[in-house]
Amino acid sequence: MEKRTTIMMNQVINGVQFQNLPAFLSEQGKISYPLRSWAVAELVASKIPDDVRMSVIVDFSKVDVGKFLPELNNGETFDSAEDPEQKILSYIFGSENHED
Repeated sequence: MEKRTTIMMNQVINGVQFQNLPAFLSEQGKISYPLRSWAVAELVASKIPDDVRMSVIVDFSKVDVGKFLPELNNGETFDSAEDPEQKILSYIFGSENHED
């Protein structure tokens, strides 16, 4: 199993500056991202009004990720027969119809 190190990154997502977003660094130097955290960051950014986004800095280490997961999951409970990463990918990339 490949060893990876968790690092914290600063990143602009949808016009909002996020600090302390988790990422993984592999032994070969490849960076990957915990999908759930980045999906929550996108959801948080979407809730900030457009006219102030450039002025907002979010410290992601202070965000209660669990509070946003039901909204990402459309209020559904976890079904072990479904792949949660695929469900979030479907939500992010719009391959399923979602009600607003």
